[in-house]
Amino acid sequence: MAVTGWSRANARRALSTARKRKGPAKTVVRKPRGRSYGYDVLKVLISVWRLAGMPSGKYLAVTMGLWLPKLETFGELDAKRLTPAVRAQLLRISGATIDRLLKPTKDTDRPKVLSATKAGPLLRNSITVRKAGDEHEQAPGFIEADMVVHCGPTLAGEFVRTLTATDVFTGWTENVAVRNGAHK
Repeated sequence: MAVTGWSRANARRALSTARKRKGPAKTVVRKPRGRSYGYDVLKVLISVWRLAGMPSGKYLAVTMGLWLPKLETFGELDAKRLTPAVRAQLLRISGATIDRLLKPTKDTDRPKVLSATKAGPLLRNSITVRKAGDEHEQAPGFIEADMVVHCGPTLAGEFVRTLTATDVFTGWTENVAVRNGAHK
């Protein structure tokens, strides 16, 4: 009792349990808890999340009381799934639970290494890559340019590109929106 700080009753209980046990103490295996939120809650939550502009779970939990009535009024949500029980669960769901439930949906919606640049081997071998320790230009006039594609999660269809040119010495940047890669 002096070493562990336990009471006499607690020490007696631990000793009698150890005497009855055969072999080393096993870790307690807990049964996983049942799901609190069903499939209907998940489906309505995904709809609200997408219609709200895909905010973080923390933000969506706070604004759920504003979004849910508006989306329901305008008929944007599935009326069969949005029962009073589902509505009550959505209004009390926490931000961490929203993030946990939406993780698979966010992972599938995220673009998989999307790049609009297809450099050939000749271009790739002729351009040297600068490193942080390399010596920079000492006079204005040397620029680095890059084309940024504003296409969202897919390269299909029409979208705007931004040509960004930066003077290395002065840091001056010029941005020009172009309609496509062949635009002059």
